Amino acid sequence: MKNKLFILGSICLLSLFLYVTKTRCFIYCIFHIQCPTCGMTRAWISLLKGHILEAFTYHPLFLLGPIVIIILVYDFKDSQKKDRLLIIISSIFFIVYVLRLLNVC
Repeated sequence: MKNKLFILGSICLLSLFLYVTKTRCFIYCIFHIQCPTCGMTRAWISLLKGHILEAFTYHPLFLLGPIVIIILVYDFKDSQKKDRLLIIISSIFFIVYVLRLLNVC
C-alpha cells in the first residue's frame, strides 16, 4: 500500500512541479530530444476534445498510460505476471520511441 501511495504521490508532485515551473519536459530541457512520453498530454487533450486521430499523431501509445498506472496500482497475486506486462509495455514504448526519434512514425 505504501508503494502505491508513493507512486501516486510522486506523479502528483511531479505534475504540480511541471505545471508551476511551466517546464515542458525534463528530458527535453536537458538533452533537447523528445522523451518516450512526449506528446501524451497533448494526445489526451485532443482525445477529450473528440479528435481521436489527432490524439494518435501526438503519441500513438497514449492509451497505454492509464493501463500502466492500473498495473502499478493493482495488487497482482502473481508478481511475475505484473513484471512481464510491464516489460512488454516498456519494450513497446522503447520501440516506438526509437521510431519516433528516427521520424519513422
